This record gives sequence, structure tokens and C-alpha cells, in this order.
Amino acid sequence: MLNTYPIYLTKFLRKTMNNESGKVSYTLKEKQPSSKKLLPFHGKNYIRISLYALIVLFLGNLNAIVDAVLHPEIEYFDHEHLIVGGIVMVVTAVLFGVASVYLLRLEKTIETLNTLKGLLPICSNCKKIRDPENAWHALENYLSERSDILFTHSICPECYKKLYGDLQKKLF
Repeated sequence: MLNTYPIYLTKFLRKTMNNESGKVSYTLKEKQPSSKKLLPFHGKNYIRISLYALIVLFLGNLNAIVDAVLHPEIEYFDHEHLIVGGIVMVVTAVLFGVASVYLLRLEKTIETLNTLKGLLPICSNCKKIRDPENAWHALENYLSERSDILFTHSICPECYKKLYGDLQKKLF
């Protein structure tokens, strides 16, 4: 049965055998979760937060460090260094927070887009779609459950002619 599929499709199929009947069936392999994330250290929040905190602290003290090297007569804990460093730290922390939230939303959007990516086994007659559990679903239900798609129903001119023929001419 597998050799009836084109060779480029076989990497998407999983072969399963029913122990009772001995039948072999092929289903779509489930997509492996992507290990590539946009944020570094994803899943290890404590490391990422520690790294961001170190960067914020460094940038907050950068003015004092530069002054300590170029102007050693100015105290490290000078009043102006504390004010400028505090403002820089707050601004940097806010920017890191905004960037983190944006990147997390971007990752979630990418994962959402990937849920409808790939091959869908569809019945050539009734257009129902088979899910990974081998259950068949109407196309509208399957797509509505897995995305934000809402369906409305209408009828195209060709189907109208096929189903109702000259009924419109007779009624009007």
C-alpha cells in the first residue's frame, strides 16, 4: 500500500498494524514540536531573566563605569550617576519587557500558523477530513476547531443549476 504513495509523501506517513485483523494502515505523522525558538534559553526562564537583569544592571552602571575610567576624580556613587543609571535601568527593563512580550506573541502566532500546515487526508467524495486518531470530521468543523475560521454557506451558480435546474425561471 505504501508504494502507491509518491516517494516524497512517505516521510509524512506512519505505518501502523492492527494486531487483531493484521491490517496495515498509514496515517499522517504528527508534527514534531520545534526546538528552535526565537527567545534564547526558552523553557529556562530563570536563566533568561538573569541574563536580562545582568544586561540591565550593566547598562545602568555604564555611565558610572565610563566616568570612573575617564574622570577618576568623580565619585562612583555620585548623585548624577545614580539618577542617570536609575533612569537607564528603568528604560532598559521596560524595553526588554516589551521585546519579550512581543517575541512570545510572535512565537505563539507562528505555532498557530503551523497547526494548519501539512498534508490533510480528505475523502475525495464527501470531503471529510481524517484526524490523527482516524476519526472523520466535516471540513467546516475540522477547520473551525483548529483555527479562527468561521464559515457561511452559499451556493455557486454551477451547483444551483445542477440542483435546481430551471426552477428559478419557473418561479419568476
